[in-house]
Amino acid sequence: MKKTPALFSLICAGIAAFAVSSCASTKNSLGESNSKELKIVLEGNATTGYSWENTLTNEEIVSVKEKTTYLGKDGITGAPSKFEYSVKALKDGTTDLTFVYKRPFEADEALDTIVYKIEVKNGKILALGTIEGNWRINSFYKNDEAQAICDVALNLKKEKDGFFVAGEAGVNIFNGNIKLSGNIGKDEGGFALTKMMGPADAMSFEDNYIQLFNGEFYVIPAVKNGTEILTIANLKNGLSAEYRLVNEPFVERQ
Repeated sequence: MKKTPALFSLICAGIAAFAVSSCASTKNSLGESNSKELKIVLEGNATTGYSWENTLTNEEIVSVKEKTTYLGKDGITGAPSKFEYSVKALKDGTTDLTFVYKRPFEADEALDTIVYKIEVKNGKILALGTIEGNWRINSFYKNDEAQAICDVALNLKKEKDGFFVAGEAGVNIFNGNIKLSGNIGKDEGGFALTKMMGPADAMSFEDNYIQLFNGEFYVIPAVKNGTEILTIANLKNGLSAEYRLVNEPFVERQ
């Protein structure tokens, strides 16, 4: 069985915003970025012949440079690799940056396709995308290593200067407000969390998961294989979670 690669994270260089989107429209204003460079980090299995290929709809807007790092030991086939892309602003405008994951020497359909809509404004990269809505977790990473997950729901509702967040953290439920500047989110005064105990594995996941929202973190919308996804990544503690947008209503557990 072929392993489908996971989205690690997208990182803007400098002080500013995190990367990305590929939505046709934007539900909420994300403000302006302060960054001239964007870094996109993806996972793959280079030892099996698979790699990420990228294309731009407008090559005048940004430039893209790649660096691949093997994460396994002793050249074991199938061990993960990290594909890092440095995206630099060239001129104002918009462009779609598409990544496909496949073997270059095979005509097979790509295993994964991720598209980012990038806007450069006043020489700075601005990430566009949909954040408001109901999401369910796909994957959870700690220091680039996949972790066992619980079925977690997350609701983000637009407010004046940010979002109201309500979610499930494994056993407990939590809610609070975040301020959003560009794609950088910040906990505004702490999240309320119920104090219930549950199975050890669920509590272990929860202890890590709630730290996503500790201090500053990055809120990253995108489209993967036709499905809207959202990545929340906290660079300080090496945690990131990927969610998929769902149509089902969010009902907070009691």
